[in-house]
Amino acid sequence: MTDVLPMPIAVLPANETQRAEKVKRLGIAGLDQNDDLSVFGEVAKSIVGCDFVFINVSDDKNQYTTCAVGGEVDASQGTPREETICQWSMCSNEPSIYPDINEDDRFKGTAPTTIGVIFYAGFPLITPEGFHLGVMCLVGGTRIDMTDEQINLMKNLAKAVTTHLLNYGDLNEINAGRFSKAMTKFRVQVENATLDDLSDFLTFCNSESLAADKLQNLSDKGLFDLVDGEYVLSTRGKDVKKDMNMSNEKLKVLKSPVSAESNDLDEMLNNLEDM
Repeated sequence: MTDVLPMPIAVLPANETQRAEKVKRLGIAGLDQNDDLSVFGEVAKSIVGCDFVFINVSDDKNQYTTCAVGGEVDASQGTPREETICQWSMCSNEPSIYPDINEDDRFKGTAPTTIGVIFYAGFPLITPEGFHLGVMCLVGGTRIDMTDEQINLMKNLAKAVTTHLLNYGDLNEINAGRFSKAMTKFRVQVENATLDDLSDFLTFCNSESLAADKLQNLSDKGLFDLVDGEYVLSTRGKDVKKDMNMSNEKLKVLKSPVSAESNDLDEMLNNLEDM
């Protein structure tokens, strides 16, 4: 049995510290975006004719597959960057294209070759500031010689994926800021309030159901009153709502022992006006 050779380690990007911090701020490492990004992967497969397309994001230690087309990968499970071929694409502004990785001395006998990988192409996902968020990589079990047209199309596709990741991250940062601001106001009114308390209060004010224990908890904090078997905002709860500039709508939830379904944070925060 032939021993598997270790993957050679690539030089880190010159701006690695800032790059990793950018990925951390965006909150995209370890995030499953298969539903949103799979269309890009399907287009890439159609353009090149490869077997698999992976959209990978790398933090300071690991590479995470945020989207996989042609196979299934757990987005939350990272792979050490030094064990991946994509690390080589992370230190270049141009795509890394290998029609047959067995022809490159760096990759002969490494793990990918032992599972039948022959073709590999990595298109870096580069922000306007020059930060490499990750790589859109194409993998196949047969040799593929990409044409100039295919390469140009893939470069444009990689730019579109980068834009999507940045838009998601920007929205994530905005929501985090809005939630932090809302939490500050909430704690002024409600002593020892937790993030769960605020989330439950926003859920209630969004006219969504809450589990009985959550309703009772907020009632104990003086935010709800139980009137004729129904929880309604107490005078204090109305004051909190007013202080947080929340929109005026009927805010009443039937007392129920059934746990509420999780609510989208952005939808809840959209009920806060001019925070």
